[in-house]
Amino acid sequence: MLYAGQGIEIEHDIRIELVGTSSDPVESANFKLSSYQMPESLITISPGDSSTEPVYAYRTSGGEIIYLNVALVSGDSVYLVVTAPEGWRVTDRYTAKVDKISIRGEVVEPTGEESMGIVWNASDFAALGYDLDCDAATETLAIVPGTLSHNDRTIDEGDIEYGTSARGADFEYGAWGSYRTISFMAEDYLAEYGEGTDCAITDGNIRLISKGMLSKVLINEDERRIIASGASLQLEDGYELKIVQLDFDGGQVQLELLRNGQSVDTDILNVPDTFVYVNDLGKLDDVPVIAANIDSISTGQPDMVAIDGIFQISEEYISVENGDVYGKMVIGGVSGDGIAMANAYPIYLSRGNMIHLMGNIGFAVADNETLRFSPAVTLTAPGTYEVRGAVARPDVDPNGAEIVWNASDFAALWYDFDSDASTETLAIESLNGRVIEDDMLTYTTHPVYQQYAINKAYSDVTIDGATGYNATGWIAGKYVAADGRADTLHRLLVEFKGDDKKTLPTGEQWNLGAGFTLTAQQIDLGGSKVWLSFARDGVEIAKDVIDTSHASGSSNQNRTFVAYLEDADGEEEIAVFHCYVDAVFRGTDTNIVQVTHVFLIDNFVTKISNSDIYGAMEVIRADSDKIVLANRVIPTVLEPGSRQRVMGNIYLRTADDETEIRFYPAAEYTIGREEPPGYPDCEV
Repeated sequence: MLYAGQGIEIEHDIRIELVGTSSDPVESANFKLSSYQMPESLITISPGDSSTEPVYAYRTSGGEIIYLNVALVSGDSVYLVVTAPEGWRVTDRYTAKVDKISIRGEVVEPTGEESMGIVWNASDFAALGYDLDCDAATETLAIVPGTLSHNDRTIDEGDIEYGTSARGADFEYGAWGSYRTISFMAEDYLAEYGEGTDCAITDGNIRLISKGMLSKVLINEDERRIIASGASLQLEDGYELKIVQLDFDGGQVQLELLRNGQSVDTDILNVPDTFVYVNDLGKLDDVPVIAANIDSISTGQPDMVAIDGIFQISEEYISVENGDVYGKMVIGGVSGDGIAMANAYPIYLSRGNMIHLMGNIGFAVADNETLRFSPAVTLTAPGTYEVRGAVARPDVDPNGAEIVWNASDFAALWYDFDSDASTETLAIESLNGRVIEDDMLTYTTHPVYQQYAINKAYSDVTIDGATGYNATGWIAGKYVAADGRADTLHRLLVEFKGDDKKTLPTGEQWNLGAGFTLTAQQIDLGGSKVWLSFARDGVEIAKDVIDTSHASGSSNQNRTFVAYLEDADGEEEIAVFHCYVDAVFRGTDTNIVQVTHVFLIDNFVTKISNSDIYGAMEVIRADSDKIVLANRVIPTVLEPGSRQRVMGNIYLRTADDETEIRFYPAAEYTIGREEPPGYPDCEV
């Protein structure tokens, strides 16, 4: 099974990604296909019979053909049959798109009064700004000494301190030189075009921060894009750069910049040259907002333009002057070099809540009597994001000690705040220079018990007599271990935590994902009973009438709706869904039902076996207790400036530094973003 936003990789090269599904006018699945030296393809396949002729044939650059059949479309998931040349195999599975990303910092659990204070920076809170190549980090978030203890959850006014400073940063397109950037509230902003900025961008210094302004950096890339004459390159904030026409004799290109379909600028450039669009920002005139380097033009059908550098900042600048308030924080000092803030109000770390602090930053607090919390950033804006782990510096440790990451210092790995549970470990036993030799890089995971949220809230409620289930972190995601086995995993589709609620108007389907729906069909005249129906792909699986009255002998178990479905082997029925009916309301206009403690798994399973391949890793142990993978598939070399895939969406990123080895693990996620027209040139 593939779910929307997931993909597979075949023979380390060919990628098949499920973009989404559709039922209008017929059921179909949309895929994105790519491979070495081939342009990206978007295709649509409707379900067919895999025993007959394949529905779609994809030819690689080497002339090999793989065949794709969609056997089943189920909600936002697809059962895909891939037929490849003999001996070929799937070498990776990865997540391409998510709805949101949460990046947490190091978890703190005060046992007594924190006499030393609590401090987070980029080394233990991955959302804060960090430049690996320069080894530069400038943001700090601190709670002053004596503020918290195991029985004191209140942070008084002024006891949270935040500071950041401006630093130099290189344009990704190196010919443009550098600018001054500042990481502010876990986002990167332009502070100044300075002395290091090439005259192709601007001839003088333009200091935004000195005028109490910052502009968010939207694009900074040197990826080579090929755009056809008459086509446009999509930028941010509604902008697009259109290639109007080419003059080959004169080596010129006519460009037009549009915003929301309206022309805002035109220019004719002698290629190669840089197109720059300037606009007024607040107190400053003629600020470069967009720069695009036009590298070359070529004839063909159609004629093409190569763009190999783009930089864009937002015209919606933010104010950073003394007294400006962001969330619960107020700016207390601004200079040309930095910003200082403190909390303007007391903050109480209430259990089970996300306490907003400023911008996207808050404190995530465990739903537990023990005070356990960490700073966290939740991202929902479209874009591609990296969630990194702690930086490893093996040159600093001449003893060659083992390098280990777990959920405490690699935020992409699964962690449960409420129970303080985690299962995943990524480790490098030793390095031979820049080479991680075979079996020296390992990934390990195992099941751990998790109490059902519904049982935590209502101790008299069990699911099939169980108070909980076994969970496993698997390639930076949370899965349910079938029968407690580490090697047999169900995808966890929905899990409500704490006070999460869902309101259902009667008659309306709630799409839970993977084709599953829940419908409150009807409420009785007395307003205490509700008829619930649970279905997949329109076929009802379970139905029940839940009585929420407090009649004699009633219990919370009676208010619990449970649905069963055969497992993937058809051997037994498993409880795939449950929820608690919290309230029923019969109104004059609308009848509604409120449910809590929703829990849903897919009955399809991921079975992990010895010798299975995931990216650069091979399964060397797969049993009921533990899964262990090691690097045996392709060489793992930490080349300067490289990004070495490990497995799934996890990779190792290495600093572009010839003298010192510096690297970290990271996972990459995309939120609701479509790639702009044009595709990168092939690398040879």
